[in-house]
Amino acid sequence: MFFKDEEEYKKYLEKNKINKEIEGKSNFFNMSENGEVLLESSKSCSSSLDITNYTNCLGWILLSDKKTMGLLKLPFGDIYRNLTKEQYETAIYNNILLPQIARQFQNDSAIYYIAKRGKARNKYEANRRYILTLDFKEKDEELIYGEDILERMGYDINELRIEQLLYAIEDYLIEIGSKSQDIENTRKDFIKQTIYNRFVKQADENNHNWGILVNQKTKKTRMASLYDLDCCCDIGPLKKHKRIDEEGGITGFESIMREFEGEEWFNKFIKETIIDFDINKAIKDSKKETNIDIPENIQKIYKDFFGQRFYEFKTGYEKSKKKVQEDKVR
Repeated sequence: MFFKDEEEYKKYLEKNKINKEIEGKSNFFNMSENGEVLLESSKSCSSSLDITNYTNCLGWILLSDKKTMGLLKLPFGDIYRNLTKEQYETAIYNNILLPQIARQFQNDSAIYYIAKRGKARNKYEANRRYILTLDFKEKDEELIYGEDILERMGYDINELRIEQLLYAIEDYLIEIGSKSQDIENTRKDFIKQTIYNRFVKQADENNHNWGILVNQKTKKTRMASLYDLDCCCDIGPLKKHKRIDEEGGITGFESIMREFEGEEWFNKFIKETIIDFDINKAIKDSKKETNIDIPENIQKIYKDFFGQRFYEFKTGYEKSKKKVQEDKVR
């Protein structure tokens, strides 16, 4: 996380009993009055390391502790789409709110911050906003993108059928010697991510937007955190990359829930998610995590959107259960 000033950083270290010298090693940036991280070259250094692997990316920032990496990018809508001002704002705040909703859906997500230049050279640069996220890879882990997994295992890299994607993941993990428990956990996490993506109407589920983290030394594997959240909540016209369940559905919940309804863990996951979902808590937690206040007009958009999605989600589950019971009677 980032800190507003050195005093807040010291309190964090003391509270968490972290014994570490602060001088010259602190991971804080100053904050604007709106909560944005103010990027200052004196507190970080830049790198163009593998930025071609990331959409709309400007580069990596190595924070002054010389250990923590942050990825800096432009909001997705800047280049690729013609958005209204309200849509553009929503696309930016997706990065702030949606990681909290991901947690309520039992998913790990990259945590994003809104950033701006601490010392702008002109008015345009002063108004320019960026998205900053800390690297979620742990030591010795490498992010293997879905499209690379599909290509290696002989699948179409544009594959969107959930069943085939799960087969490809299992084939890949078996080939690299992953432990059986890691294979099972990764499968479950991919399904959880798929349900979450459908809930937030992720419109770009291309196979570069998910991956598996592989520790090349221990061969331990896990599903990568969710990332690239701009194209959610009905933002933008891009809808060509959406995963397909076995009944051909790409947006509804009933058919995808029937696909996995026979698995006990899945039913437990859905029931717990229905109980846990709370849009007001997600908004509150996003402020706590990132220091950013989501504007009232954007909050209303989210409350209306997720109010409808939650109704559809719960109704889809109830219908799928009813259909299964009817099928058993027959």
